[in-house]
Amino acid sequence: MGEAAYAVLAEHCDKRVQGINDAKARSLPLFVIQHPASISAGK
Repeated sequence: MGEAAYAVLAEHCDKRVQGINDAKARSLPLFVIQHPASISAGK
């Protein structure tokens, strides 16, 4: 994967994580379901 493609992927992932975090701030914990591996990676 080239640097330009990696930059696009990183931006996409950062926006997704930000969207999840925004949803957590607005929702009850039961409504925001994440994969256990994602939770572990965030620690």
